Amino acid sequence: HFDRVNELASSLEGTDFAYPSTLYRSFALVFSGDTASATRYLSVLDGNGLRDSTIALINTPLKHRSPFLSAGLSTILPGAGQAYCGRLGDAWQSFSVTAIFGGAAIYYFFFSPDTSTGNTVKGAVTASLGGLFWLANIYGAANAALDYNDYAGRKRQEQLRNLLNRFDLEPKLKRP
Repeated sequence: HFDRVNELASSLEGTDFAYPSTLYRSFALVFSGDTASATRYLSVLDGNGLRDSTIALINTPLKHRSPFLSAGLSTILPGAGQAYCGRLGDAWQSFSVTAIFGGAAIYYFFFSPDTSTGNTVKGAVTASLGGLFWLANIYGAANAALDYNDYAGRKRQEQLRNLLNRFDLEPKLKRP
């Protein structure tokens, strides 16, 4: 879509529609990912607070969470990857469920006074469940990072759309 916007903006240079066409071109560049060119086009417009806010937002780095780091943190400590992504409820749940099953397995294997085969089976079952929850926790941590990044991108797009709507882009019709 940028090619069409760029072509239209180029044809409107030097007319009464140069200002809105430059704005649309700038925002089309931002939405296509070319923030440097968008900043260059915006900076030639008359300075005002709204233009400066737009340039500041465009040049603010997007917050990003690494799925690999998030999964790595949850590998070391269940729930740490979710906490890294700001999901404290998920972090607590991951940690507590994994810790309960892990603690039960340790108890059945090492500290239980009952040494029967049934106790060993209980230990194996709780250890297996704890391991499955731990693996699910690692997967959930990577997904939490992807969700965080997706939300940050959608939030940035919404902020940009709101800024675009605040510009006065209504055509000024001249009566003969």
